[in-house]
Amino acid sequence: MTSTVLVTGANGFLGSKVARKLSDDERVLVLGTYRSGRERLLTNPPESLRYVQCDLTDRGEVANLFQRNEISAVIHTAAVIRPSDTESFAVDAVRSNVLAQAILVAEALANGVSSYAYCSSISVYDGVGSSDREFREEQHVRPSSLYGWSKFAGEEVLRLQGADAPNFNGINLRLAGIHGPGRESGVVHALLSAALHGEPLVLNEPESSFRLLFVDDAVDALLRALDYRSSEGYANFNVAGAEVLTLNDLAERVLRVTNSESRVERNDQGRVRQQVMSTSLAGKRLGFEAQPTDTHLQSFAEFLRHMHTNVT
Repeated sequence: MTSTVLVTGANGFLGSKVARKLSDDERVLVLGTYRSGRERLLTNPPESLRYVQCDLTDRGEVANLFQRNEISAVIHTAAVIRPSDTESFAVDAVRSNVLAQAILVAEALANGVSSYAYCSSISVYDGVGSSDREFREEQHVRPSSLYGWSKFAGEEVLRLQGADAPNFNGINLRLAGIHGPGRESGVVHALLSAALHGEPLVLNEPESSFRLLFVDDAVDALLRALDYRSSEGYANFNVAGAEVLTLNDLAERVLRVTNSESRVERNDQGRVRQQVMSTSLAGKRLGFEAQPTDTHLQSFAEFLRHMHTNVT
């Protein structure tokens, strides 16, 4: 029997990879939604993958999508992300990250969806202090950015709307920043690109620490979340990479996997961040285990080499 899984944000970095991975399973029909743009959509998708243009902030469009398809599970990756907390972003964040979530959860509950996986963010921990330097799910959070607040609000929508719903599992994943092939920004892309081109690796926060998450591990965690059943109908998990690395450590790894002789420029601005989440709960409950950082760096470096060869 074929089950239908709705994947939002199918034209996004994470959503596109989730949709493609799920469509490899012959038991699954994937409905991938997108608002605009088609650059990450497959030109000739398999029969197990259908793309649907849909405005997730329009209740009528979303209701129609659920009514015309027997959707059994939802993976909600779509979100709006901006680098600054401007007034216009506040409006966009409420519409795209909170209203869309409320509409999706309401329609999922009304149409008998059994599993709902929501992509939240490490940004909900903005401003939270931690004595052991690792953010944990049980900590009280009070986001200090509009983006972090909007993702936390999305978490609360899922928790509260699904609280009394029988046979419904809402799983919230707080994802670290995601890197890997297909992303053209971020510190990992910047350092690998510099190393491959023989340019300096510039570190503005050399002592800041991160547990870097790569896209294949994020996809794995989401698929595991769909199969997880919580006795309370809701669960919250941190998802991040295998190792805690400072940017100094990362630069050394990059130089090693690329065999680069680039120099490292440390522009220490005195800012030291500890952007590290504990993933022990996801390991115990979901069986999640991120692949080694070097494995991901090698794969990403090969991807960038191939892209550079094709361009030149």
